[in-house]
Amino acid sequence: MIPLASPTDTGLPADARIIPLRGFSGCHVLLVSSNQSTYVRKLSRDADYNKRLLQQAEKQKNFTGNDFFHPVKVRASGQLPSGIAYIDMDYVPGVTAAEILTTLPLADIQRWSGMLLRFASAPEQGTIDSTIFKNKIVELQTILQERNLTTPAVAETLARLRSRPWTGVPHSPCHGDLTLENILAHDGQLYLIDFLDSFADSWYMDMAKLMQDLIGGWSFRYLEADRNLVLRLASLRHSIESALEEKRSGCVATIHDLYALSLLRILPYSSAQEEQRYIEGRLSAALNDFL
Repeated sequence: MIPLASPTDTGLPADARIIPLRGFSGCHVLLVSSNQSTYVRKLSRDADYNKRLLQQAEKQKNFTGNDFFHPVKVRASGQLPSGIAYIDMDYVPGVTAAEILTTLPLADIQRWSGMLLRFASAPEQGTIDSTIFKNKIVELQTILQERNLTTPAVAETLARLRSRPWTGVPHSPCHGDLTLENILAHDGQLYLIDFLDSFADSWYMDMAKLMQDLIGGWSFRYLEADRNLVLRLASLRHSIESALEEKRSGCVATIHDLYALSLLRILPYSSAQEEQRYIEGRLSAALNDFL
C-alpha cells in the first residue's frame, strides 16, 4: 500500500477534515468533510490496483439493487495527478448487518434470510466457463507456494478445489464481496458498500461470501466468542442453505467450495500471523464440515 505522506496525497483540499476508516483490501478509505459536504474517498492501494478499483466503481454505479438493498451512490471516480485511482461515495452513517446480527432476535432470522436470498434471484445469463475457475485455482496455488503459505489445510483445500468440475455456475450480476460488513442499515434502508470486481460474476459468489460470515464468522473475528451469536448465524445459514438447495439441487456444495476458494484468496493479503491462523483454522473446519 502506498503510504499517505500528507493530505495532498489524497487529492483533497489542504483544509479538508479527514478521518481514516477501516478497510480490508489494502486501500485507503477516508471520511472527508469539505465545503459543508461529507463523503467517503477510497484510494487505490497502488498503481497496479487502479484498474480494479475503477472497475469496482463502475460495478457499484451500474448495480440495480433489489427490493431491499441499494448501492451507495458513487459521486465521482478517476485518477489523481499522483497516478492513484479514487472513488468518491456518499457517506451513510449506518450500522452494519454484522452489528445487527449480534443482537437480532431469533424471530427475525427468517425475515433476514428472505432479504438476503434476493441476491440469489439475480437474472442469469448462461453459465461461466469452467476453465475460469480452474485457471484461478492454479494461479492462486502458485501465489500461495511462492509466499510459503501452503500449509496442510491449504494444500488439502487446493486439492479439493482442483477435483471439482466447476460446471453449471450461473453468470449473473453480483456484488462480489457480500459480507455482512458491507451491508449498512440507515433510516430504514439497507445499503451496499465495497463492491468487488470478482473474477467470475455470479450470485453463487455472493452466497459464498455470505457463508464466509455464516460459517466462518469473518465479520466477527475480532469479537469474543458468543454462543448466542453462533446460534443466530447457524440458524440464518440453515434457512438460506435450505432455500438455495430447494431452488437448485446441488448448488450449496458448489457455494461451499467457493467459500473455501474465497478464504484462500484472502490469505496472501493477510500480513498478520493471527489472521493467517484464523483463515487456516476456518479452512480446516470447512474441510471437515463439507465432507
